[in-house]
Amino acid sequence: MVFHLLNHLLINYEKNTFRWNPPIPITEWSPKVINATTRAPACPQPPCNPASPSCPPYFSEDCLYLNIFTPLSTQQSHTSPLPVMIFIPGGEFQYLDASLPSYNSEHLVNTTNVIVVFIQYRLGVLGFFATGTGPNDLKGNYGILDQRLALAWIKANIDVFEGDPNQITLFGESAGAQSAALHYLTSDMQSFFQQAIIQSSPMAIPFRTYEEYLTPGILLAEQLHCNYNDIACFRAASVNNITTAQKIVNTKITSLEVLLFFEPWVPVIDNALVHGQLYETVRNVSFPLKPLITGD
Repeated sequence: MVFHLLNHLLINYEKNTFRWNPPIPITEWSPKVINATTRAPACPQPPCNPASPSCPPYFSEDCLYLNIFTPLSTQQSHTSPLPVMIFIPGGEFQYLDASLPSYNSEHLVNTTNVIVVFIQYRLGVLGFFATGTGPNDLKGNYGILDQRLALAWIKANIDVFEGDPNQITLFGESAGAQSAALHYLTSDMQSFFQQAIIQSSPMAIPFRTYEEYLTPGILLAEQLHCNYNDIACFRAASVNNITTAQKIVNTKITSLEVLLFFEPWVPVIDNALVHGQLYETVRNVSFPLKPLITGD
């Protein structure tokens, strides 16, 4: 059984207010019964080859959805709830979605009797662009906020799908592994999972400081014909113009530092959600770490 479940992260979606703002938990479904049987739109990302299976067929800023795969046996009674696995997709923090053909987990859940959940989060410029910490700045890490709220919703609601909220494994690959590692090393996220799997995590690729976002921000402003400090201009730009500008800026950013070639738009060290580089954070953890599997 597959639930392409409308996520809890959206409420009264409007482009000009939701864009570059924290996600808001939904308080009431409308309508009461939602058709969750079709593929959700991917979060906006640079143009890709439609012939590629990794290229989502359509995009929307209304993209904060999750896919829940449950075994067919959940239609019958269980003596105990099922363990849960939450997957954070990779894609350099700017590509892919939760509905890739390779993420189809029907066979996995029906042969192992687990529940698997794939989450989506804002990507690229729309998910991670940051200008500063002031009241009129874009503070960044919106994609990380999306992930955190998704994990909280799953913890609170997975029992409805016969999942065990106390048997949750968090895992991810590539940028998803970096995200999983970030949550794994964050003290206030410890109640949302019991163990983690980190696959192919590029730990050496650095997160950014606000100062390091200045150059890509100026380049982005030039492409969108905005002044760097005119946040209203950024918000007014069409999503297609933003993703096209992102692709152009990528080619200019990556010539500045070799590691940025792999992930031009990444979480920012804001000392609230992200306190430092992962390879530094892991050496300074002040709480007991949960069981972990890591590797390529």
